[in-house]
Amino acid sequence: MFQYILIIWMFCSFFGNWKNTKCQTSLAGPDSIKFCTETNPKTGALIRRFSERNGKPNGQYEEWFPNGKIESNLFYNNGKLVDTSVFYRDDGSIETQYSCNHTGDQCAIYGYYGSGEKEFYGKDRNHIPVDTNWEWYSNGKVESMKIYGSRGDTDYVKTGWSETGVLLDSFVVHDSKAFLEKDFYPSGRLKLFRKWKAKDYLSQGQSFDTTGKLTGTVEDGTGFLIYPSLDDGSMIFHHYIDGVDQNALSQEQITQLMKGQKVSAMKFDRYPDSTVRCMYTDLGGDIGMIYAVCYTPDGKKTSEVMKGEGTLIVPRLDGKGSEKRVFHNGKEVAPSN
Repeated sequence: MFQYILIIWMFCSFFGNWKNTKCQTSLAGPDSIKFCTETNPKTGALIRRFSERNGKPNGQYEEWFPNGKIESNLFYNNGKLVDTSVFYRDDGSIETQYSCNHTGDQCAIYGYYGSGEKEFYGKDRNHIPVDTNWEWYSNGKVESMKIYGSRGDTDYVKTGWSETGVLLDSFVVHDSKAFLEKDFYPSGRLKLFRKWKAKDYLSQGQSFDTTGKLTGTVEDGTGFLIYPSLDDGSMIFHHYIDGVDQNALSQEQITQLMKGQKVSAMKFDRYPDSTVRCMYTDLGGDIGMIYAVCYTPDGKKTSEVMKGEGTLIVPRLDGKGSEKRVFHNGKEVAPSN
């Protein structure tokens, strides 16, 4: 918001001549002081009134809507917002209020809906968010809570809720990257869990469908996550190898996979109720099977092949017993007795 205010100021200062702008300039020791008014060239109504020192906003800044109501009443000290500054809507209601100290390096920011209900509240220090910041829905329910660390937007904890009070998401951000994330369906069921070991290395993850059944798992940086988009119902698909999201499939390929159709390098094997029995990444040729994982009907992992090595325990479709498949260097070999 501070950057936005500064842009407004620059626009008014440099391009004010497009309107009827009149300025008076004086000197106060080494300082250049300017006081300006701007009026509508057709009606003569006052649009803007401001002052600056040495080219920076300083003192009071006022602006009016075409209907004559006040749009903003701001106070600056050497280019920084200070004291109490207010932005209004054209109906006279307060939209945003800044309460700052007189040097402008500490501020509390309040936002309001047109009805007067709280919309957001936060603090910053030297333009860096600090402490606990809140957002509310128009019905008064909490929408989100952010707790900032010493690095502001690059380090914080966020929790978000629906308008009915259901937890929707929570995550921890460090160095501008979420390293612990939980997303929930509107019903409150867990949709997605992800944990990063480093900035670009996903170490663990789980995804679930709307009924709570496990649809994907990432362990030690390798695996799949599959969950529906709430916007259009399409499936979101992520394939991780060594912690890196491969996610190179087109929407058409993802749709084919979810229908059980064959897609180059990818294969899904499902139980009769459509839950995942096994997921494969088979590149064929000299490379062969690089990754595979299988689950019981209730979503528990039975086995995994990593980088072409491992033994798969594949549950039978009728749920009675299982089969063993052994892979070495990406090729299936006969299991030893």
